[in-house]
Order: sequence, then C-alpha cells, then structure tokens
Amino acid sequence: TSIAGFTTALLSSEPSIAGLDPSIVIQARRLHFTLGVMTLDPSSSSSHTLAHAETVLAGLRPRVLKLLGGQKLRAGLEYMDILKPERGDPGSAHVLYVGPNLQTEDGRRLRLIGGD
Repeated sequence: TSIAGFTTALLSSEPSIAGLDPSIVIQARRLHFTLGVMTLDPSSSSSHTLAHAETVLAGLRPRVLKLLGGQKLRAGLEYMDILKPERGDPGSAHVLYVGPNLQTEDGRRLRLIGGD
C-alpha cells in the first residue's frame, strides 16, 4: 500500500517528472529488493552457474546471521536515482531505484553483509 501510494504521488506530482509515464511504472507487487547481483551462465564451465550462486548464498547465511545478532535488519530507503544508462544519456535510463543510507547503523551492517 505504501509503495502504491508513493507511485501515485510520483505520477501525479506537479510539475510532472520528465520521462515518468504510467506505462513504464511497474505494479507494487513486482517490487523487489536487490542485495547484490551475480552473473549466471549455465553454458559456462566457470563459477558463473546457478549451482555456484546457490553455494555462495548458502555460505553467506551464517555470516549474515552473525552480523544481525538476532536483530531484524531494517533498511530505510532514503534516496532515489536512476541506474547509470548506456552512453551516460539520462534520457535512455530505464531503471529508477531507491536505496538506503549506508552511513546509518543498519546501512553499515548492509555493507558488511555485502562484503564492502
């Protein structure tokens, strides 16, 4: 409900946000939280396979649980930007994202989990 309200507010803002059109906004139920990105190539004999990704994630679990210390991780989404578009042209951007403040306590824990 909060995300749907946020989307509605963005789409109805005055003045309108250049390039933001209802046809390019996904439904709130499709929203996802990305903690990291791995490249997978099932035809590769290298470590870029789904099986390897599952192994890496399973190996991270104990580290994540230890870093959380039994607490829930909360990540306030405090800034918004576009993913760097091809050739640096903001007019060709196709992903808008929001992110946490990595300077907060939870933000620092997120960085530790991610390995930064």
